[in-house]
Amino acid sequence: MRPTSIAVIAGLAVLNGGQALAEPKLDGEFRGRGEGRLTLQVFALDDPSPVAGAYFVSLQTALPNRCTGQVTGIARTSAPLTLTLRQKPDEDGDTCEVVLRYTSDGKGLRVDENACGNWHGRECAFEGKLTRVPPVP
Repeated sequence: MRPTSIAVIAGLAVLNGGQALAEPKLDGEFRGRGEGRLTLQVFALDDPSPVAGAYFVSLQTALPNRCTGQVTGIARTSAPLTLTLRQKPDEDGDTCEVVLRYTSDGKGLRVDENACGNWHGRECAFEGKLTRVPPVP
């Protein structure tokens, strides 16, 4: 390792009170709004997982008396602080893709979707900002 790299790492440790910077937990429960009320549950798969960086995800959207939708499955780490869930193609050949982009502190995230209309209807969407729900003591 080059001396410059060591100095940068040491400087980051000092800025963080002597502790190495760690990525926040991605699992938990999140709620928010977008085109519907959004509820998200993310569970880290127990080790040893067959695929590193894999999580079980359940995402729901709803607008009372108008539309509801849900996707569930195994999401995988696709970039730092990012999980991607892909559904199997539906009868029309569409493949719903949901991307979860976490904030750097892990207290919130942004959900974006691609080709998921058949999973929730025209009036709802799997898109919006969500906030972590504190665990019940």
